[in-house]
Amino acid sequence: VGQYPRQVANHTTPTLSTTISNFGSFGYFNPNVSTPTGNGFKYNGTQTLYGGGFFLRVDYDDVISWENGFSSEFIPLMETVHGGCPAGDCYYTAYIDPNTMVKVAQQSFTFNSSGSQDFIIYRLYIKNYGDSPLSDLCIGFYTDFDLHYDSGWFDRAQWVPASNWGYMWETAASPLFSGYVGLVNLEGVG
Repeated sequence: VGQYPRQVANHTTPTLSTTISNFGSFGYFNPNVSTPTGNGFKYNGTQTLYGGGFFLRVDYDDVISWENGFSSEFIPLMETVHGGCPAGDCYYTAYIDPNTMVKVAQQSFTFNSSGSQDFIIYRLYIKNYGDSPLSDLCIGFYTDFDLHYDSGWFDRAQWVPASNWGYMWETAASPLFSGYVGLVNLEGVG
């Protein structure tokens, strides 16, 4: 498997900015370094996400993840390509797990029009190029949203199984971030 340099790129709209990568990570903000690698997820200038990423569980004890950022288990198959989408702003990239040969092709989209500038869409195509079928494959996202970055004690989360989405909000008396953040599955696995 050829290896390309690990890269990050930024999506920006009038209301949000966030970082994507060619190794399964997104957000990628570290406030403890003088020059952070990524933007996290800023909404109206408020930082809400330090990092997150895509992961696969291929067997009970085998989880492939973006964890540890530039040490991610996913290997970039290409550089991050900007543009070429029918509308809005988009990036395309692909990465693979060299042990199982499961490839992920990732597209990310943002839009600048009013009513559509408050979110990012990820589209993932997953294909097994390995010799063995993956009967226990699970797909997921992990996010480290910290709405009240001084103390996570004020952060609350809710999962809504019927709608297949999860969200977070802050419960402090004077919230630093008064909105909601979350993930929703727009299209089933097929």
